Amino acid sequence: MPFADLTQDQLQALSAGAAYLAAYLLASIGAWQAMRRLRAHHTPLSVGLRHWTHWQSLARFAGLLLSVGYPYAMVLTAAFSAGDVGLTPVDWPTALPWAVTLVVGGAVWIGLLWGSHRRRTGTAGPGRPWLAIVIDSLTSEGTAAIARGALIPLVGTYWGIWLAPVVKMLAARANPYVRARLRQVGEREALFLGGALDWFAAVVFAFGAGIWGALAARLLGALAARAAMRLAARRLPTAPSEEASPAA
Repeated sequence: MPFADLTQDQLQALSAGAAYLAAYLLASIGAWQAMRRLRAHHTPLSVGLRHWTHWQSLARFAGLLLSVGYPYAMVLTAAFSAGDVGLTPVDWPTALPWAVTLVVGGAVWIGLLWGSHRRRTGTAGPGRPWLAIVIDSLTSEGTAAIARGALIPLVGTYWGIWLAPVVKMLAARANPYVRARLRQVGEREALFLGGALDWFAAVVFAFGAGIWGALAARLLGALAARAAMRLAARRLPTAPSEEASPAA
């Protein structure tokens, strides 16, 4: 579709999505460059800033506020449609039986896959507390909602739902922190799990469960993977201890 043929609603949605993407990339690349500069200097201030233990928590909460607040603000300003984001009411008496079956079945399947991977390779993603799992799930679904809100007016509901995880993946690959994590054993598995949860949530959303059903899918899938990897770790064979030397 030529750019000149876009409607006002399509332009608004696309501009809002592009603005968020640009801010995300500028922030991640800027933070990466700032950390590189800190590593190049060995003053007490630079060392203290580089090793501050709360950077990860600060980044996690900032990402939560932006990814949840931004689509809500765009709906209020009519840049995004509430239906595209997934905030319209769901007919739960009709949707709940199949939604529960789909979410629980998908979560069990993800748990089996990640538990099998843990037993086969002996590697697992970094352990995350319950609060971090909830925050990361909210952040991921908020980002997916932004992608849907920007894409659905342009390509339609069907393709917008399925292209949202693709856009998320491409944007993440442009983030230098994500590229660094992909080179680390354990961190790489955590990123792959996030990608799997993106597609799982997209399936649930496509079946009409809205943003709350998609969020439930992310949470249960992440918890199932966490539980399965812990259970598999307990069943891994332990290294044999050295035999005691015979008495003289």
